[in-house]
Amino acid sequence: MRIIAPYTQWIRSFGMRNGLENIPAAARSYKKKAAAGAALGRDGVQNAQEIANLIAAAQAGLVDIAIVGSETLLRGDLSEDQLLGYMSQVKLAVPASVLVTTADTYAQWLAHPRVIAASDVVAANFYPYWEKVPIGKALCSLRAQYYKLVAASAGKQVIVSETGWPGDGNPQGAAVAAPANATRFLLEFVSWARANNVTYWYFEAFDESWKAAYEGPQGAHWGIWDRNGVMKPGMRAVFTGQTAPIDCTPCGGGTPSLGFTYVPPMGSHEWIEGQACHIDPVMAKLVFYINVAGNWWVKPYDNAVITPIAADGSWSSQYVTGGSDDAATQFAAFVIPNGYSPPVLRGSPTLPAELYQAAIAWKQAARSNNSISGTITDAANVPAGGVTLTLAGAASATTASALSGKYSFVTVPATGTGIVTPSLSGYSFAPHDRAIAFTGGASTANFTATAPADLGVAGRFTPDVVAPKGTSVYTLTLANSGAGPATAARLTITLPPGITLVAVSTTRGSCSPGSPIQCGAGVMLPPQVATITLTLRAGGLGRYAITSVAAAPEPDSNPGNNTLTQQLAVCVNRSGCETPRH
Repeated sequence: MRIIAPYTQWIRSFGMRNGLENIPAAARSYKKKAAAGAALGRDGVQNAQEIANLIAAAQAGLVDIAIVGSETLLRGDLSEDQLLGYMSQVKLAVPASVLVTTADTYAQWLAHPRVIAASDVVAANFYPYWEKVPIGKALCSLRAQYYKLVAASAGKQVIVSETGWPGDGNPQGAAVAAPANATRFLLEFVSWARANNVTYWYFEAFDESWKAAYEGPQGAHWGIWDRNGVMKPGMRAVFTGQTAPIDCTPCGGGTPSLGFTYVPPMGSHEWIEGQACHIDPVMAKLVFYINVAGNWWVKPYDNAVITPIAADGSWSSQYVTGGSDDAATQFAAFVIPNGYSPPVLRGSPTLPAELYQAAIAWKQAARSNNSISGTITDAANVPAGGVTLTLAGAASATTASALSGKYSFVTVPATGTGIVTPSLSGYSFAPHDRAIAFTGGASTANFTATAPADLGVAGRFTPDVVAPKGTSVYTLTLANSGAGPATAARLTITLPPGITLVAVSTTRGSCSPGSPIQCGAGVMLPPQVATITLTLRAGGLGRYAITSVAAAPEPDSNPGNNTLTQQLAVCVNRSGCETPRH
């Protein structure tokens, strides 16, 4: 408490037994607000003790917000009625000034409107990392989820009761646990929360090693401070007033636009996909119609006419929900303001003029029986979006793959041939292109994309000048800042005569103290980092060049930063270094 007190206004706790019941009093001793939580599970006896201690602390004036259970609905430990019963018990017993709520994921809150109604505030957990959102889209994803919950909370305050990003551990899809990502997420999230007056509790203060046994290695790396109470590098920026620019408008500024990124071939039941650009998804929504045999129908259903727009502007809609929907020849999508109620069309020969008048942006597309479609993925079957595909030959056209990796040319000739060629800067594709013979139907051409890695190495000596027979610690960082993974990443370190290795260690993989020294870091997803620490003993006077070379089986987009040569000076004193000998 003493360590974190200068940096926060609130303390949130997660239990009221085994010593945790003392946290509210400790928070008060540092003049902090306390959000005290009762840990509820399937043990009724323990639950009763947790609730009793929470009530006692609130009655003693030590609690500002009483949190009755944390993620009990998510885990299925309590039913909704059981949770509401505990919340009612607390609300009847504590002073009226104490706000009563529970804490759970935003999705659980949306699924339990009775719990929203019973709560004084809505305390919701948001974790883009667990939802496999890449760091570049994490804050905007959280923002979209937050405002969706705000809209469902009937004017009640929504508090971010947990969010964070681990500094190390296993990747979750495109979400990579790394120090750079942890510091970036903290700064971006706090910048957004402060700018929008969002109350939040950040998870968490300190690393907790024991959590690795429950949620994998990342469980031990959620802290702003390490387990020894030392603030991690880069975390201090958020406490010194620094901010990060936040722009959650897909594609940046510009005129609102809408497009189709994937139109399934005729007869397919796949979902149609599109992209909204220069439109804030929080402020708008989408309605979608199909034309079958000359008549327009709203989709997907008469009682569910709204298609949500994701934080990155992408959207997808189920268009085959009955009848001859898979024979639709035209599609129309409209981005509309949140307050507008679109018409429910059930076989209308035209699209009403009011749709075009109300729309922020709109787009129509047609398709024929003749088409080319396919999917672009990497070797791990992860979709590759944003790939440009060019069709040449009997028909000429250009399109791009959707975030799902799918693409389509929806109108091609019934005869002739064409060549489809994918391209994306730095990537290679297999096959390089595909020749298609048009036969009056749907053709398929799939591709595998290989994303480039970008290994780089940096280093420093501590100290960088040593006396003869002295020692220096050489810290090297091997990082992948490319677009794709580096498998079997390794660093080869060559020591010159006169420099002796005392010890070597690494934060990823293992090192072999041979000649040269070989350190294997395994699979490195961007922006993962391996830190290699060498303790070196110097020989006689001079300057000794140490060379480190990074390598991996994949092509490297920037081989210029793969080799590092640095000199360790061995002198009687810093001003007396001799002319280099080595």
